[in-house]
Amino acid sequence: MEITSVNNDLVKETTKLQQRKFRDERGLFLLEGFKAIEEWHALGQKFENVFVLKGKEARYHFVTENLITTTEAILKKISTTDSAPEAVGVARVKNFDINILKNAHKVLLLEGIKDAGNLGTILRSATAFDVDAVILYGNCVDIYNPKCV
Repeated sequence: MEITSVNNDLVKETTKLQQRKFRDERGLFLLEGFKAIEEWHALGQKFENVFVLKGKEARYHFVTENLITTTEAILKKISTTDSAPEAVGVARVKNFDINILKNAHKVLLLEGIKDAGNLGTILRSATAFDVDAVILYGNCVDIYNPKCV
């Protein structure tokens, strides 16, 4: 499938996912760039859609369904970054069962984290220190904010 119009309904709906309200309503979030998309796939997760810059499709050979070739203008519109990535994925939010904490040895509890970039940094550090689970408590930034993802 190919989309070339920034006024396409799917593009408009995808752009709304930049806001937490719409991510929460729809249970969807954005994955921006090759690394995020590749890692989501490596976890065995599926995509609702993956918008890829025309000519870069071969790099995303692992996306077997819902791949949409598109233009840089559309990627810039749906992305939250200043310069458009070569691809933006849309995926379903993963719900975690509280029972995973039973086997967790290292748990990080965070309260009141307001900045998405800071949360992203903390999550990467937690991964480096082999933390098994991270719990966000209180009024925290959305973990599916593109700066965290």
